[in-house]
Amino acid sequence: MRVSLTKTLKSGMVAGASLWMACNCLGANGVPEIVDWKKDFMVVAPVQRDAGGRLLPLQSYDETIRRGMSFIQDDHLKWFKGPVETLTDEDGTVQMPWVYYSNVQHNGAPFPRAIDRFTSYPAFHHALNIKTFLGYWKYADDDRALKEAIKLADWNIAHSTPADWAYGSMPYSTFEHKKPGGFRDGSGIMPDKAAILSLAYLDLYEACNQPRFLKAAEAIAETLKHRQRPNGTWPFRVDPQTEQVVEEYTSSVIYAVMLFERLDAFNGNDTYKASRDKTWNWLVNGPITTKEFRGFYEDIPPSPQGRTNYDCLDTIRYLLDNRTDENGYLEMAKDLNAWIEKIFLDKIRGFEPAEGIREQLQCNYVMGIHSLNWASMLYDLAEATGDEQMRQRAIQTANYTTYYLQPDNRIVVGFNYKQFWYSCHVGVILYLFDFDEFKLEDLGEASVCQPEDLGDLDTQAPATIRFTLKTDRSQTDGRILSQLEGASTQAGALRMVGTTLQLWNGRNWLTAVTGLNVQGKPQQIAVVFEANGTARAYLNGQKGPTIRSSFDFKGVKAGLSAPYLGQYGSPFVGELSDFEVTKRALSEDEI
Repeated sequence: MRVSLTKTLKSGMVAGASLWMACNCLGANGVPEIVDWKKDFMVVAPVQRDAGGRLLPLQSYDETIRRGMSFIQDDHLKWFKGPVETLTDEDGTVQMPWVYYSNVQHNGAPFPRAIDRFTSYPAFHHALNIKTFLGYWKYADDDRALKEAIKLADWNIAHSTPADWAYGSMPYSTFEHKKPGGFRDGSGIMPDKAAILSLAYLDLYEACNQPRFLKAAEAIAETLKHRQRPNGTWPFRVDPQTEQVVEEYTSSVIYAVMLFERLDAFNGNDTYKASRDKTWNWLVNGPITTKEFRGFYEDIPPSPQGRTNYDCLDTIRYLLDNRTDENGYLEMAKDLNAWIEKIFLDKIRGFEPAEGIREQLQCNYVMGIHSLNWASMLYDLAEATGDEQMRQRAIQTANYTTYYLQPDNRIVVGFNYKQFWYSCHVGVILYLFDFDEFKLEDLGEASVCQPEDLGDLDTQAPATIRFTLKTDRSQTDGRILSQLEGASTQAGALRMVGTTLQLWNGRNWLTAVTGLNVQGKPQQIAVVFEANGTARAYLNGQKGPTIRSSFDFKGVKAGLSAPYLGQYGSPFVGELSDFEVTKRALSEDEI
């Protein structure tokens, strides 16, 4: 018996994410213990490459985004292992963990003895959250994400400094034990982080048209305008009530420049132009020239030797957005990127040719958020210069960061980092939006297949799948046979990655065929599943390697060129035809 579908289809997808729950790991007195994070909570998946040796993503950008957001949005409080009282605010409302925690262990339990175990960095990290929630709201049409962005913005507005203080109406850059200030900030706040959050407020205002967010951004801008020093700068840390400087130097002023410009554009006037000009002139003649980019992170003690790249990357973006043939901004941007690559760039052993970016010299680790931040900028720089090699470098790094997604949908900071940071999780999602947008623009809607519901195939191994495939491009994650419902442990789903055909065996994606033609020529595919739990695939009659996989599409709906559960994976780009499922293992002679 076989199920046949002979019409030509246009569509794609599947994916299965093995979900596993971390243990509570509490000691005898209910105190969290230190977990073996590398052994029990870190998976480094086998590397996937195309026929040319280039790194392929572990799963599509789309799947990485959606699963990462699922970790945040769906039942997250069941994963978090801290006491509920640590999340309860002064009004008795239970907040999400990222309101009061910046980092936890990889099993969701707070660190028992770390000095920053109960510390958060609202102004900067919550800005990342708001922008990510807004991005996902637009990306997936998910109203829950918009509500979370609004909720988080309202919390920060309610917990800003009193309006009559010297630095009034400013968000706090640090909360410690649910109280404003503390840790490295002491009595201080960071004016640059207030500018970052105000830009997120403006994004939110544009999204929902609620005036309080514009008002909050304007209040921050007014404070920055009136507290701006003659050279156009502000202290890195300052007591908001007394104006006493807690820490002096920061290069992070590009956000004030952007805030001033954006508000003047909103209001159609030049209220902030003089302030903007002073700050920009200081930046051009200071860090852009001297490369003294430092004074950014909340948890790092001051050091004249410390160097960072986060605000430098946004300075490069500003230069690219405002370049002309006469102002020299493109050359400035190229010069700053060369400095970043010299100081912070690493080749990633085992993931070549991907490159990673270390956060800073005082926390000298390659991290996903900073690698993607740089890669997103590098893509923009490639567009500005017409440098195709640079564009491919950016894509390789983006592909590399997809490996940070874990089976339980956490996006880890890096493979050698023992802490889970909420900001690093959402930051990867935020910058992947850029790459998914580019990918979709490149594909074009006409080439993307339309899903087909095949119903219940009512088939388990032994079985054989046969179809004809035609495409004119390699693919990041083109789904072919998928589950529309059912457990993710079921096996036999198929996708195209690069120029390979990959098979989901219930736990991992395995390469079944290499060297798929991407010149628009039809290719015959057959995949044979034996009763003993092995499978082999054929490309135009040529047998591929034997791999461990069963086939189980019994009792669930199957989809040809359709997203797994309607949401994970990317459309197959091309044509699929003559699809058939035979309820036995065909012999090599029959193939």
